[in-house]
Amino acid sequence: GRFLLAGTRRSTLLALEVTGTNDRLVPRMRVQLGVGKVTSIVRASNGSSGRHRMLIASEGKEHSSVTMVDCVYAAEGSGGHLLSMANQRQVSIWNRPLPFHCCYSPFGPGFAVSGTTDGGLLLYGMDKPKPQKLASPHRGAVAAAAA
Repeated sequence: GRFLLAGTRRSTLLALEVTGTNDRLVPRMRVQLGVGKVTSIVRASNGSSGRHRMLIASEGKEHSSVTMVDCVYAAEGSGGHLLSMANQRQVSIWNRPLPFHCCYSPFGPGFAVSGTTDGGLLLYGMDKPKPQKLASPHRGAVAAAAA
């Protein structure tokens, strides 16, 4: 299966399948993430033999949040169809509204990295319940991060 993931203004993550000879997009599943619009989607591996993928979706409104979504795929030999999507965890980031993006670092257990409006960076370990905050050397907002 060929799937496209899309985020909506109403905080929904949609899985659309490309079907037919005309490459039509057909909605197959959806996951409600929280409140606010989805501003970025990042694919990350959770290290489970390639069958599961983590998607980190960031959204912004009165506050921002990073939602970690489990995507379960069928075995490689069967075409790798997307079987299910489910919220694993959501972490709130108290920001003023701004375009908000995050990234994934595969170091160690894997980390989601996001910025804050107070000039800091937050690291979310895939195996830890709370984020760790790192100070940034400037006073401006950090709207995006890369690893």
